[in-house]
Amino acid sequence: MLHRNAALLLLVATLGSGCTLVEIEATLEETCLTYNELEIEVPPVIGGGDVEHSFEFTDLGGLEDLAEIDADVHFVRFAAHALSGIESFDFVEAATITVRPTDPESDLEPLIAYHCAGTCDTAGGTIEIPAPADVDALEYLGEDALAVDLKLTGQVPAQTFTMSADLCFEGRLSYSLEP
Repeated sequence: MLHRNAALLLLVATLGSGCTLVEIEATLEETCLTYNELEIEVPPVIGGGDVEHSFEFTDLGGLEDLAEIDADVHFVRFAAHALSGIESFDFVEAATITVRPTDPESDLEPLIAYHCAGTCDTAGGTIEIPAPADVDALEYLGEDALAVDLKLTGQVPAQTFTMSADLCFEGRLSYSLEP
């Protein structure tokens, strides 16, 4: 009985002191949204040009909940993997990946999340495009869906090709519970 009263007294003292009851901090390791089997139709331009394609992530897998907690999440990299129609992305001289909300009523502006020009990493059948330093992803991941606009510039092959696309981000999360 004495132990129970002491524990109750300690709990009442803690609740009344303004102390934090629980504080959790975590690192969000690189996490990617992946779009498989993305077909890119190439316009009939000979000698180079641009390929532009838009697609949407309609299921963010609960990532929109990150906007409800204290989090710092930023875009890290975009990666595309050739599946058919091309063997590599060596033709790419520049690439820009813009993200935007799908909701026309959203206040968020389109954001260039990833860009490379002349230095695009095209090893094997993959192209990886880094994000500029600390491009905030949290507001965009807080939307119900996310649109992605892809623009590739270079000696574009004359045929339609298929690729997968990874939109990657990382950050830190924190949560505290106070009485």
